[in-house]
Amino acid sequence: MRSKFPARLILFGALVGLVTACGSTEPIDRSSFLQPTTTLLRGPYRVSVGPNVTQSADGRVVYHVTIINPDDSILRITYGDCWAFLNLYSNSGRTSAPVFDEATSQTRCPAASRNVTLGRRGDSLVLTKQIATSLLHGLPSGHYFASIRIVPNGAGAVFPIGELDFRTP
Repeated sequence: MRSKFPARLILFGALVGLVTACGSTEPIDRSSFLQPTTTLLRGPYRVSVGPNVTQSADGRVVYHVTIINPDDSILRITYGDCWAFLNLYSNSGRTSAPVFDEATSQTRCPAASRNVTLGRRGDSLVLTKQIATSLLHGLPSGHYFASIRIVPNGAGAVFPIGELDFRTP
């Protein structure tokens, strides 16, 4: 009867080699993982943020952006699931590093794409995003100043979106 020892030893060695090669003690810069995806806006448009960032009863953080057709032209909008990312700051000037950056709390973004057409003056599309409580673990309760990062037509923009009294779920 043949011994399975050499095969097990080879498999164990390969596994140790793989873990050693992939393991690292260097910190990972997660901010380079995700950036907001471009929201294509073909036609005249106006962007309105807010009115505020809120926390729902189950602990999720929710924010809104409204895209408005300002005239009678057709406005075609294409956006994906990572159309915006929230940052929370400890100071009102939003000048320090964010206490929470939604882009660093995720490691992937679904590739779904949606198309919407707004055909009349005043038509609008409200985009709502909810941050799951699982992504907020470690964020201490407190008063925060919020902004969102979006990329309309490839041009990055940051909008203040109010204040949040966050309570740890």
